[in-house]
Amino acid sequence: MRNDRKSAVLFERTILPGNVLFWQVRPDAEAGQPFHAGQHVEFELPAANLTLSIASSPLRPRLLDFCLRLTASDAMIAAAVPVGARLVYRGPQGEFSLDRSAPGHLFIATGTGIAPIRSMLLELWAEAPESPTLVLHGDRGADLPPFAAELAEASNREGRGYFLSL
Repeated sequence: MRNDRKSAVLFERTILPGNVLFWQVRPDAEAGQPFHAGQHVEFELPAANLTLSIASSPLRPRLLDFCLRLTASDAMIAAAVPVGARLVYRGPQGEFSLDRSAPGHLFIATGTGIAPIRSMLLELWAEAPESPTLVLHGDRGADLPPFAAELAEASNREGRGYFLSL
């Protein structure tokens, strides 16, 4: 793990359907936080370290999106962090990434596991909208999985692919 500690501000905190915590974080760096779709960061919270996949597009590095189901004790710690709080994090890191040479893409996720895939989809649809995509996303604990409405609408716009929420 890299030891490059960085700081940011919790810009937005929302509860999504299915009892999912959504964080939007603004890194202190002037240019934002460059990252590759699929990477994660580790937040150093007072009671625990919390590793979260980045759910936002790398084309928008000034605001980073994260999501976490509120059933775990770590999630309850994260839910207690107030908007405007200063955060310390390490990263981004990780090798999970999008294969840009593939003729098409199949993504499969459950629950908040959609976070790194959302990052990949937002980048893919912005840079290669003609690339065929199929996304299968299920969540037994929610009527509407995290980001399902947003991704379904975006995938159907201009024939970008198919998003199936199971």
